[in-house]
Amino acid sequence: METSLAQDLQEAFALRMSADRKIYDAFTHLAQIIERPSNTVQSSITSDMPIERQYTTQEICRILRCSTSTLWRLRRDGLIGFRRVGNRPMFLESHIEDYQQQRPPRARGVSLNNNGVGKTEDDLM
Repeated sequence: METSLAQDLQEAFALRMSADRKIYDAFTHLAQIIERPSNTVQSSITSDMPIERQYTTQEICRILRCSTSTLWRLRRDGLIGFRRVGNRPMFLESHIEDYQQQRPPRARGVSLNNNGVGKTEDDLM
């Protein structure tokens, strides 16, 4: 009976070692799989796609020299593109460039009266 008990213990120990080895191999393989895509994604991001700077509403208002109300109207009317990051609108450089290319150039120091006729700052003084 001692022989069979010793054999049973030996078989159980061998199975345990085999199971531990399989678990170790599985975790090692999983770690390799997890590391591989991040390297691939990182290299494809840096080599394939240029990263555009994102601007907040306040930054865009400073760049375009407009109020937040005006910027909101431009967004509402679809004249300037934006994307949401969470609940906040963010503007990419391409959004600014597209808007500046499509809008007519604005003369500095010119304001419109009620008839739509332009007056310069000299006329207003």
